[in-house]
Amino acid sequence: MISRLNKIIYHITRPFSSYTSLRRAPKFESNSNVVPKAVTLQKDHKYLHIEYSDGRKLSYPSEYLRVYSPSAQSEKLGRVNGALGSGIVSGRKFVNISSIETVGSYALRLHFDDLHNSGIFSWELLRHLGDEKLPLMRGYILEIRRRGLSRWPRTKK
Repeated sequence: MISRLNKIIYHITRPFSSYTSLRRAPKFESNSNVVPKAVTLQKDHKYLHIEYSDGRKLSYPSEYLRVYSPSAQSEKLGRVNGALGSGIVSGRKFVNISSIETVGSYALRLHFDDLHNSGIFSWELLRHLGDEKLPLMRGYILEIRRRGLSRWPRTKK
């Protein structure tokens, strides 16, 4: 089902006016007919690329996937199903995905180089995150700025 795919650069264009509140968990429809046809990890550029059976090709920055990881650890920080809550992950600008494993036929587990590996991304969640990448990433950046945080890792003194 999953095969290697050459480097894909696909930019999603969606106006920021379609941005939805980050304080609510995203609602997405499950479309079991849309399954991934190919998954590629491009470590040198820190991107995960997925080509879906309907022909859609989406690219996911590692930082974006780390910030929206649906793990129980992340939910304790205040995020539920990808929505940002009171706890927010910052300083992950340079995080990378070190490896990927499939979870049955319904999801991927991503292993990040900051040792986070408890998030299981269902195909439906990945599709939602791909379709809403620009407004969600914009919302994340605005939220960390509002809180006085940064995407850049803290430097050790």
